[in-house]
Amino acid sequence: GGGGGPRGPSRDPMEELTRNFKNKGGSFFSMGLILMVIVGVMSSFYTIDAGHVGVVLRFGEHIDTTGPGLHFKIPFGVDTVEDVAVERQQKMEFGFRTAAAGVQSTLRRDGETVAESDMLTGDLNVAKVEWIIQFVIDTPEKYLFKFRNIQTTLRLMAEATMRSVTGDYSFDEVITDRREEVERKAKELLVDLNKRYDTGITIQQLKLRDVNASI
Repeated sequence: GGGGGPRGPSRDPMEELTRNFKNKGGSFFSMGLILMVIVGVMSSFYTIDAGHVGVVLRFGEHIDTTGPGLHFKIPFGVDTVEDVAVERQQKMEFGFRTAAAGVQSTLRRDGETVAESDMLTGDLNVAKVEWIIQFVIDTPEKYLFKFRNIQTTLRLMAEATMRSVTGDYSFDEVITDRREEVERKAKELLVDLNKRYDTGITIQQLKLRDVNASI
């Protein structure tokens, strides 16, 4: 009878499929492992710019504060870093907002800013007071973690300060010859409040921008 050449051993299709799956699975696992290592290495370093500090948290708890330069941290969300500008002077506006800065700045006034600017003077008149404060962050850990929302807290403190000081002067004094005194006393009181509540903020300037009769 006709015979062909020797035939190789028969292969079980299921066995071959399982072997191919294992080989590919191993390749996928190796690729995943390599990728994880690359991501881990890349996320293990961070850079802090000049004038900034890095507040390092481990599982949400503050463990270190680092200065400018390249630093190591534990990757995969174990360590996180908050970048804080500690040398940049920041500004907060009251009674107005600068919508677009320039030679002729565009200012915005709305219900929120009107509520900030209306001040009751000591002789029970209403003055419309617009002012700014300028500040720097001197202790970033306190600035970040001591208050739930430090920006809102600072705004409320500044507004309460100005209302308190304005209430010690007559309407005419506030809008004319006692403006510098109002500025000085308001700044002193706001500086004292920030120290007392340990906000991590240093108030550098408080300046009245405009004071008028409320229409």
